[in-house]
Amino acid sequence: MIIRSSKLGLHTSAVSVLWLAVSGCCFADQIFLKTGGVLTGKLFPANKDGMLVIRTDDGIAIQIAKDDIVKETKSTVVSIDYGALLKQTPDTAAGNKELALKCRMGGMSELGKAHYERVVELDPEDKTSWSAINHVPDERIGGWIRKSEQLFREEKGVYDNKVMTLHSKVIMTKKEEAEKEKADLTKNIRTKNIRTELAKLKKRDKDSVSAAEFLQGVRNPLAIEFLEEELMKELQGGGTGEIYMQMLLQMPGVSATKVFIRLAMNTNVPNFIVDQSLEALNRYDLSRDIAASDFIAALRSDPKAAYKSQAAFQSVVARIDRAAQNLQALPSEVAIVALINALVTTGNVIQQRQQGAGIDSTGGSGLTTPGSVAIPVAYNQESVLFALQEITKVNHSYNKDAWRIWFAQTYAKTNLDLRRIE
Repeated sequence: MIIRSSKLGLHTSAVSVLWLAVSGCCFADQIFLKTGGVLTGKLFPANKDGMLVIRTDDGIAIQIAKDDIVKETKSTVVSIDYGALLKQTPDTAAGNKELALKCRMGGMSELGKAHYERVVELDPEDKTSWSAINHVPDERIGGWIRKSEQLFREEKGVYDNKVMTLHSKVIMTKKEEAEKEKADLTKNIRTKNIRTELAKLKKRDKDSVSAAEFLQGVRNPLAIEFLEEELMKELQGGGTGEIYMQMLLQMPGVSATKVFIRLAMNTNVPNFIVDQSLEALNRYDLSRDIAASDFIAALRSDPKAAYKSQAAFQSVVARIDRAAQNLQALPSEVAIVALINALVTTGNVIQQRQQGAGIDSTGGSGLTTPGSVAIPVAYNQESVLFALQEITKVNHSYNKDAWRIWFAQTYAKTNLDLRRIE
């Protein structure tokens, strides 16, 4: 989301800088004369003689006959004294919302955006202000994310002011060529080119050099799905998957982001693949933001869940452990709240009673069958603690209450971005 670098403190320093940048700007009407000249200032309605009057910035009133004018443009921008408004408006959600609206009416869109960000810092539930800074609600994390992140997750983008998938854009602009390219590529990938060149590379003969050059040039995003499938097949067969990983790493931009997130969360792949995936996700802000949201979502667990076996409970522990390790590699203050909540994983493991055993005093209401008992379990997530220490540079061990008190004292009035996922 997410607002990664929100203009914190914007009501003082950040806004002041923006104000200095725009305070010299003026918005005025213009009259274009037949002689080629242009008069700029405040335009008034025609007087009784039918003459237009324009008062220039230096205060001179000039009368112009309509016949001498090619065209006139009247500014729709409202003139505001931003410095005075800033001083007299309270630093509240309502005050900043009023300032944001006036700034936008005054043509100062960046200042307006800064004040809308201040609004959601003070009131994270203000949906109008979130929308004004191009954010949308995300049920996965219980907060708001950038519209661009949502479009990426849906494999969409904005082209010619229209929301559509990349594939739709390609087909719309060059339909026949795109369809032929995709068909040919799919056929070549699965039956000839990559498989053939890989075989040549493994033989290490005279053709291996040309094969290596071919594989280094595979950068078409349409090959990503195939490469991921082949990578997992090779890993399951005892191979390293290194060749396929290298081809994934050379894919352009953020096109392989989803694959790298899946690999980073997979507890069955070698560490070098996880490390390379995290490095790839760290290349671009959008990839990093999307990955952080996914890793934060992976930290969640139901503290009262019933697990059919100890192994089932351990699989949840392993998922949280991996997500925390990934967040430690891609440290972000956005993850602090979720990490605090994930410090200790709890639940109930269902175990079968031994024959002849007495009735368990817990009763296991709602969780057990007549021949089973619910055993409460708790696990301190060491990787979660390490991630918290890496991000915050403090240590309250596994004491959630102490962490929450520290968080409230540290961030309650300074960071809207951290509260959005509570």
